Amino acid sequence: MDKDSLRSQILSRRKLLSAAANRDYSNIIQKKILSLVENQSRENMLVYLPINGEVDTSFLINFYSQNKKRLFLPKFKDSYWSVAEFTDAKMVECGPFGTLQPSGKISRQEIDLAIVPGVAFSTKGTRLGYGKGVYDRLLEKSNAIKVGLAFDFQIAEVEGKAHDILMDLVVTEKRIIKTI
Repeated sequence: MDKDSLRSQILSRRKLLSAAANRDYSNIIQKKILSLVENQSRENMLVYLPINGEVDTSFLINFYSQNKKRLFLPKFKDSYWSVAEFTDAKMVECGPFGTLQPSGKISRQEIDLAIVPGVAFSTKGTRLGYGKGVYDRLLEKSNAIKVGLAFDFQIAEVEGKAHDILMDLVVTEKRIIKTI
């Protein structure tokens, strides 16, 4: 199946997921992430604020904040994607593609762990996003552990290209897929 058809099929299925199922599955996924050894010693976390029925990250954001981790979100400024520190939910502004981003300054901080959304992921760590290449550009030179979050029905055969970043782990409500 080509990327556009797969993207359309998965997004349609995700849209049908009830709010209760999204919440329940998201909670399971987030608790799994906190149990990962790869998560334990990280200090600088890239997270996302969900859109379009993506796996919710609010539990992770609250946990990391309470445990004095530095949180960052993608930020688009001057035709360039970077990261900005996320310290307060009240300090966000509307970014491109319906995303929320920090209103603060862009940071040059090195990210230790990147929590990444996706439309679909393969068992080999290939990620299918919305087709804009945001995370590919954002993480192309990063040494961060890259963790994709998805509902289990989002695991599919995804064909990657040379510029696509690979996930080190993909976490669903049913499994943890280690690709490293």
